[in-house]
Amino acid sequence: MDVRRYQSKDTSDKVAITEILKEELALHNEPFDEKIWEDYLRKRDGELQSRMGTILAVEDGKVAGFVLTELRYEMSGRPYGYMHFPAVKREFKTKVEELLCLEAIKYLKSLKVKDIRSRISPSRTLAKSVVMKLHFKQFELEWNLSIE
Repeated sequence: MDVRRYQSKDTSDKVAITEILKEELALHNEPFDEKIWEDYLRKRDGELQSRMGTILAVEDGKVAGFVLTELRYEMSGRPYGYMHFPAVKREFKTKVEELLCLEAIKYLKSLKVKDIRSRISPSRTLAKSVVMKLHFKQFELEWNLSIE
């Protein structure tokens, strides 16, 4: 299994990660909005750090999963790395999730951040086991307000 950066000019990369995301969201009964996803990818492509922080796991030329990383800032201005938990094809799950997390951590460390965060639903027990194996600690409670 190899890791490489997302190539925005390669439409097969875009198609592959879109299909993986759709599969992942369907698995958790979450909606997928094509326009929002397209806008998000276009915005990420315009920023070098975001483009470099889109990491793919590839086996035999086919994308098995991907992870998105971002540099974010606290209100105080202190930067931290944010890793969206990897989206991976079912047949590859835990092994590739861990590989992508390690690569994301390596990339975020290269940006000189001292803190890396990720959000994982309590129902995703396999995902929790991966981040615990990588020594992530549960940080703070997160509260959401859904606007209808």
